[in-house]
Amino acid sequence: MLRRRVSVPLFALVFGTYAYFYQAGGWNQNSRFDLTRAIVEQGTLSIDAFQENTGDKALRDGHWYTDKAPGLSLLAVPAYALVHAVRAGAVVAGSYLGTVFAVALPSALAALQLFALGRLIGLSAAWAAALTLAYALGTLALPYSTIFYGHQLSAALGLSAFALVWRRRAPMLAGLLLGLAVAVDYTSVVLVIAVMGYAVVKLRARGVLWLIAGGVPIALALGAYHAAAFGHPLALPYEFVLQEHRRMGWFMGIAAPDPRVMGALLVGPGRRPGPGVVTQGRLDHLQAPLGSGPPGELGPRQDLCHPRGVFRGEFQPDGDRIRLGPPSTCHGFKVPTTAMLTEHGRVCLK
Repeated sequence: MLRRRVSVPLFALVFGTYAYFYQAGGWNQNSRFDLTRAIVEQGTLSIDAFQENTGDKALRDGHWYTDKAPGLSLLAVPAYALVHAVRAGAVVAGSYLGTVFAVALPSALAALQLFALGRLIGLSAAWAAALTLAYALGTLALPYSTIFYGHQLSAALGLSAFALVWRRRAPMLAGLLLGLAVAVDYTSVVLVIAVMGYAVVKLRARGVLWLIAGGVPIALALGAYHAAAFGHPLALPYEFVLQEHRRMGWFMGIAAPDPRVMGALLVGPGRRPGPGVVTQGRLDHLQAPLGSGPPGELGPRQDLCHPRGVFRGEFQPDGDRIRLGPPSTCHGFKVPTTAMLTEHGRVCLK
């Protein structure tokens, strides 16, 4: 009874906070929501009708597709279909409701799983609630629960699956959640491996078999999507993207460490700030030559963290240069990385 008395207001606070914010569109969000729109409005997997609003896309046989895993887009279909049925063309309302339904709601439910785990390991209700709120509202879980990305949804699915395995409950459901995590973000395979390893110890052989069985339907559905869109069940959209750097390495630029790159990062000249480094004052007009770095190093949007304080801004093309302009109105949170302008006029992000 105590757990229920705490869980209800806890869920209301977390979910209400997530639902209050809305970060609108961008290449990543648009690419995912374009698939949702294509399914609801046109009954197709191709985003040809909407592809001009994003650069995150894949081209196969003359048709455009999202270059993202399809899970989030598919989960948002019921919400957008409802909005579209009530008022066709209400894309913003549909995007908002899709984000609330497919991202904010699962993330808030995962927070309850974290609270339940805290109680099960012996924490008081107050401490379990405090730790849950620290995670849900004091980490990147907050901003990523308010935007149509797959990051937080896959994390929430993984957390919920782990909680089920820890409690030795519904291993088939846990497997289903892990499968969904991969369908939302391919890199969640790493998360699946970790939870599976834990399940071998916690659930033994029979429980692991049920866990695997739960993921099979999602794997089959994901393979069917790949076959329909990209010609083979194991073909990934990244094989058809036009951005060369996404095809580098083993997967999405991930490869073995390069000693030359490590040397440049640790002792190379790029570590020494040149006279062009801005150390104080307004940074609205920071500029660097466009394309001075390798392909893909500079994107149209980057969040920055200056050594003397956090600021918000975007790298925006300006003729043959790249300049730091005001932040886009569609990003409501400060989620900075670090940046440095070297003596060569090169913007280095890390």
